[in-house]
Amino acid sequence: AWNVAGLRSFHEKSLDRLRGVIAGEAPDVVILQEHKLQETHCAAFTERLRRDFPMYKTVQFAVSVAKKGYSGVATYDGPKLLEIREGLGARGYTDEGRTMTLEFEGFYLVTAYVPNSGQDLKRLDYRIGEWERDMRAHLKELDAKKPVVYMGDLNVAHLDSDIWNVGASHIKKSAGTTPQEREAFGVMLEENDLRDAFRHFHGDAVGWFSYWSVRAGNRPFNKGLRLDYTLASKRVFDGGADGVEVVDAFILDKVLGSDHAPVGVTLAL
Repeated sequence: AWNVAGLRSFHEKSLDRLRGVIAGEAPDVVILQEHKLQETHCAAFTERLRRDFPMYKTVQFAVSVAKKGYSGVATYDGPKLLEIREGLGARGYTDEGRTMTLEFEGFYLVTAYVPNSGQDLKRLDYRIGEWERDMRAHLKELDAKKPVVYMGDLNVAHLDSDIWNVGASHIKKSAGTTPQEREAFGVMLEENDLRDAFRHFHGDAVGWFSYWSVRAGNRPFNKGLRLDYTLASKRVFDGGADGVEVVDAFILDKVLGSDHAPVGVTLAL
């Protein structure tokens, strides 16, 4: 999963970066987030991605219709996919193009570009009181059927070690690092019986981030946040269950091309 901060510009300037990631990792599923495409762009970019990466048979975009040039997630993958659904089922959440659920034989993959709480935290109440509540319910319903992997730009830095300047006075008032958002992330892990896959394999890692402010020029100094995650049902760790086991999770923090780094997970099926 990779937040590309605008697919049109990324495709023009950084496509070789994506080619390098795909050549090195050979992923079965690729998720691009914050593509910012409008509905009128999708047909052309579907063809472009199929041309650029012919090994992937399915290309699908979730697009924001509430605001043009905003958010959006895209997936493309191999032939083992059973179904793709936008939004959170009966709860909706299709207007901003933020989430898709991919069903495979042994598990569900939910990808989300979680709403940012915004300037002056104007969307914090929505983020905590509606989005987080309904995503937890969606994940719980899926997990009752088969294990769940939840990944993408979750727009929160959960632990102190996920924030380069955790002691700074503005941290508690900044989107993604407020106590409310960090606490809600912990509630989701607990209530949905999920595990942070990266922390499972790299529990004591510090200075390992997935986002750096371009405006502040923070990347060369590794002044970052970990905002991109892979979570999975606890029962698929340590031996696995239902024929699925998480065997690795990683951040490709040396890969350039966006203000975010790609993140990934390896499953044994």
